[in-house]
Amino acid sequence: MGMRRLRYLRSTRVTYEIETEYDGLNCQFNDLVGLVLDENISNVTGRIISYDDAALTVTTDMEVPDELQSGIVYIRKLDGSCEQYTYTRNDSHNLTIDRALPSWSDDYGQTIEYPFFAIGELVKCWVTAVKPADKKVSLTLVNYNEDVFKDDL
Repeated sequence: MGMRRLRYLRSTRVTYEIETEYDGLNCQFNDLVGLVLDENISNVTGRIISYDDAALTVTTDMEVPDELQSGIVYIRKLDGSCEQYTYTRNDSHNLTIDRALPSWSDDYGQTIEYPFFAIGELVKCWVTAVKPADKKVSLTLVNYNEDVFKDDL
């Protein structure tokens, strides 16, 4: 336990403070979450505004640049969790994904907000604090590092 604590203190030195909508209440202390940083401005985030189940095509509200012809897209599910898909870009707003979405609701855009998507580098983080406030939630995150568990058997 002492080595795990030492590795935790040495390996988790990057802290992120973010504010989000009430979706942040889905997080609990010590949850592992993915954070998409836009430091090099090559990541794309937005919402999926339509889905064609027969063609496995999603339409995004944000433009996907030409240089992102294929790769990994992270799509939020109805329960707030995230699922990873492989995509191929059809045009600036349409992507073909490798398998069907688990659920698509006709209530999207009306009583339920459209699901979020992210294309880019995902940084794994631990949730260390969840603080609800007026119409928002503040999350404190620290970077995840597999080396913390290096000495575990």
